[in-house]
Amino acid sequence: MKKSKLIFLILLSVIIVLSASPVYSTENALSGVENGVVTQNENLYADIKTGNFYLENRKTGAKWYSAPNDADSDPEVENGVVAQNENFNLYADMKTGNFCLENRKTRAKWYSVPNDADSDTVSKAATRMLLTSQIVIECIYEPDVGTTINTQRVNSRVGCVNNDGVSVEKIDNGIRVIYDFKEYSIVIPVKYTLTNNGINAEIEIEKIEEKDEFLLTSINLLPSFGAGGQNDSGYAFVPDGSGALVDFNNGKTVNETYVKPVYGNERAVEKDTVIGTDESIYMPVFGIHRNSENLFAIITEGDSNASITCLNANDDCGYTAVSSILNLRALTLKTMFANTTNRRNVGGVAELHSFKGSYKVEYFADFEKNADYTDMAARYREYLIKNYELEKEKHNPGINLDVYGILQTQKQFLGIPYKKDIALTTFSQLEKIVSEFGDKISMVNFFGWQKGGAINLKPLKNTSISSCVGGKKSYSKATSKLEENGTILNLATNPLIYKKGEKSYAVKDLYNTPVTTNQYLRSVYTANKKLDSYYYINPIYINKIMDKYLKYYKNNQIKNVAFDGISSDTYSSYSSENKFIREDFPNTVRENLIKYKKDGINVTVYGANAYCFGLVSHILSAPMSSGGSLIFDRDIPFYQIVLHGYIPMSSVPLNQTDESVAFLQAVEAGMEISYSCIYSDSSLLTGTEYEKLYSSTYTLLKDNISKKYKQYNELLEKISNSIIVSHSTFNNVARTDYENGISVIVNYNDNPITVDGITVPAKNFISIGE
Repeated sequence: MKKSKLIFLILLSVIIVLSASPVYSTENALSGVENGVVTQNENLYADIKTGNFYLENRKTGAKWYSAPNDADSDPEVENGVVAQNENFNLYADMKTGNFCLENRKTRAKWYSVPNDADSDTVSKAATRMLLTSQIVIECIYEPDVGTTINTQRVNSRVGCVNNDGVSVEKIDNGIRVIYDFKEYSIVIPVKYTLTNNGINAEIEIEKIEEKDEFLLTSINLLPSFGAGGQNDSGYAFVPDGSGALVDFNNGKTVNETYVKPVYGNERAVEKDTVIGTDESIYMPVFGIHRNSENLFAIITEGDSNASITCLNANDDCGYTAVSSILNLRALTLKTMFANTTNRRNVGGVAELHSFKGSYKVEYFADFEKNADYTDMAARYREYLIKNYELEKEKHNPGINLDVYGILQTQKQFLGIPYKKDIALTTFSQLEKIVSEFGDKISMVNFFGWQKGGAINLKPLKNTSISSCVGGKKSYSKATSKLEENGTILNLATNPLIYKKGEKSYAVKDLYNTPVTTNQYLRSVYTANKKLDSYYYINPIYINKIMDKYLKYYKNNQIKNVAFDGISSDTYSSYSSENKFIREDFPNTVRENLIKYKKDGINVTVYGANAYCFGLVSHILSAPMSSGGSLIFDRDIPFYQIVLHGYIPMSSVPLNQTDESVAFLQAVEAGMEISYSCIYSDSSLLTGTEYEKLYSSTYTLLKDNISKKYKQYNELLEKISNSIIVSHSTFNNVARTDYENGISVIVNYNDNPITVDGITVPAKNFISIGE
């Protein structure tokens, strides 16, 4: 009885205090306090109906809640907690599906949508709806497919939450949210499951429903998960090229949303122009660094059908966020009767890809405080070691050379044009080139050893060494000679492209038409009509062509090879007879690389996508910068931080770019440097497919290569097999720290810079430590 009286008196006191306090303002969250300030000194907000309250520090803005502000009042979910383990709490609103992931050690909270988005005064209404949505879809009205490729974009806040189209159920370690876009008759189930590292988000592809005439083309999953707002510090990490950072509130007014496919663009879409140079996304990852905390994501299933998108804070948006998009259907627009008065555009859409599983993104939030992108890279390295059998291998570094053999030229006989192979470099001449450098050259990649040059003449043909460059005997002699100097000779080729022959082998577009690929003029980026166009082979033939090369290599005791294309191109073919979907490309390549490795053949590749890791011995032309999106603030060598010490990497050929900058980028990332060269005079290249190899005659490069080797190789030998443990940039100065105690400081400025009492010369570098 006394206990009941005591409780009654306490409740009465609270009611008196609350009822006597004026209301000054309101505050909305997922399902928290709604009725405003009940007293002021430090603000005390309270919900008069439930008694929930929070205390706000008016100076710092810190809020302390009596119960989690995102907790739902559903009696089956106590305090909003739907799952819990040693490391995390998962809170959820059982009406909207919105959730909060809380790190129990650091108390960092990651909201699926910004918990203060409703009070955002910067974002425009449409942007605010997107920010408060857990998925955003694009779809197309099927009757319009033949005339347009314009899609309709719908967010789950408007299309589901505000339309009574969300249902949430508790499952083991999480929740399943079913998003019903009623207006479009599209239903999408997504599972959010707590893990020891953070949370998994999984789109259940096989359970997606399309009940009407709208076709689903893409799903943007958790577009604002962990977003950084106006009062936050940090950046979004985007894996474009080597990697890029987008700083929160960077002051840029450009209203650009970054979107790029993982593993490169589709080859089943013909291009008339190419605008400048670009970089691919080689790793299916992204991340947010907010207020000294990390949220890092790996797309673990469906990565080849994914894109990475980044939203930059600007005049219309109050947040910076990065996320992934699942691409379900391809849309293309084809111009019919282009050279007639009946010219018209026709749209097309590919069928829903037959996914074998689900689309999964694993989010890691178990980082220590003050972690940064280096820690994200270390986490991805751990993932690769566990899942891709990435292993450390010692490597003796040096200069890499891309050497070109056969060039196919246009000739005439009695006025009749014909093609003729000429040798820019023979294997015997290659011996002379390498002998000029002694033991400075660690690897030579010899292109154009087959008839027709670096681009195959016909599909599944010409796998033998041409007599034009000396034949097999000359190759064997050169291999032995180079090995005496410690130099590896790789026969290099791109097995995916060919110039002519049966078009049935070619990639087909949605209209079952072979897709032509052109070589482009660097001046105006349009197709160079003077040069042969070529085709990409339908990936359904990859096994056949790789087996053909493998048989030739084994029969001729060839142990070292280099492949371009298969490591960096991922694409589909919509051939009506031999359809191949993009999703199957990575596994097809991995299966072939496994066969080569089992047969003792060392495979070097150019610009490797993640599915090649653990199966290749060296990566050539590793990405050295991002593609330069307007929203990017800084480039970082994330790609190299992940792989350094495990897979040797080389720069792009320095003589084909801004050499002074590219050399410093290679030093910053701890990579070997490369050059491209020929034995003949480079004047022979004018007007040919090798025209880009200007100033490539080896005699013109000899002194500079020796100079760069002397300047860098002593340091490279010390760091080449060591893991990068830290990296930072400031005012065009980069610092890279290695596990063996060596640090490298690179100064990109035009004047000397003093760092921690050490002066770094202009456009140069120094090393400190052992």
